[in-house]
Amino acid sequence: MKIQAGTSTTDQNRYVIEKIPEIKKLKNEGVLSINYQKISSISYLIPMRIIISLTELLSFPGKRKLISCNLPYSFFFETRTRCNNICPFCPASIQNDTRNDLYMAEKTFKKCIDELSTLDYHGTIWLHNYNEPLLDKRIVSFIRYASKQLPKAKLSLMTNGILLSPRYGIRLLEAGLDDLVIDNYSDNGILIKNVKNFLIKVASDKSYYQHKFFFLEMRILNAKGDSRAGNSPNRKYNLQPLKLICDWPFRSFVVTNNGDVGLCCKDFKFECVMGNVNRQSIVEIWNGDKFKHARKELFKGNRTWNPLCSKCDGWMGWDGVYNGTLGLAFLFEHLIGTITRWEI
Repeated sequence: MKIQAGTSTTDQNRYVIEKIPEIKKLKNEGVLSINYQKISSISYLIPMRIIISLTELLSFPGKRKLISCNLPYSFFFETRTRCNNICPFCPASIQNDTRNDLYMAEKTFKKCIDELSTLDYHGTIWLHNYNEPLLDKRIVSFIRYASKQLPKAKLSLMTNGILLSPRYGIRLLEAGLDDLVIDNYSDNGILIKNVKNFLIKVASDKSYYQHKFFFLEMRILNAKGDSRAGNSPNRKYNLQPLKLICDWPFRSFVVTNNGDVGLCCKDFKFECVMGNVNRQSIVEIWNGDKFKHARKELFKGNRTWNPLCSKCDGWMGWDGVYNGTLGLAFLFEHLIGTITRWEI
């Protein structure tokens, strides 16, 4: 298990965090990896030009005879449409969210998990999307059920840490959670009290963190990210659609409260519905005409085919490039490794 920390606002905060005895202990034991990231406009623009050039290169005839993938690499389940933070860049924040507060029916979640069980699924199950998963008190039982039914899958969850008390966090781990991503939002680089106390508790007993993975990302609260397909409240979308490949519909399967499957995680209001898991099987939706059409167009770098894509400047793995943490070699390997498994 490793705990990895991400973006920090100042170099001084690095030393404040690393001087916390329990975090220092985890680092010294080789179970803590700290990586401080900084966002800059330069690191955003340079990869953009390189990716566009790569897209044009891969669009040449003869490059599209690929092998199809039967199942997504990752599933995202939005079990409650609510968040409890005030991030100005996010449409799901308290002051920006216009959605009704709705819960996914337990039978909808279990239907998906049971179907994946029959398919011997061994990818990743994420218990979040545009929401704070810890607001749904059923999340522990959902993790426990998925862990039992999908022993080969990796169970992951992303939280802002506000509700991550030591007791709540340990319950998640004991239920079978494998990966816990903590987005610690702050403009001064300070750990949220619950996040700090949770890490102290984890460090107190090796059984808590053995065979687990924790990612702690120190994020700037008042920041600007990508356009989120035109949904970001504090960032204008592109006036001209980018000619940029995107592999979200090649890799991910996002389910919201009523069973609708969106085009990708950027589809905040599920405007581009690929299908519904209550009425269709996962395989039927994943291999359906709607997903096939989306992949065909995005593989060509054509974002004009859909209003959401035309306003979007993101793609799978983009945040890592944006923060300057992914080497170009890894970037190309990730991108090419995804699309070369498909038949377009």
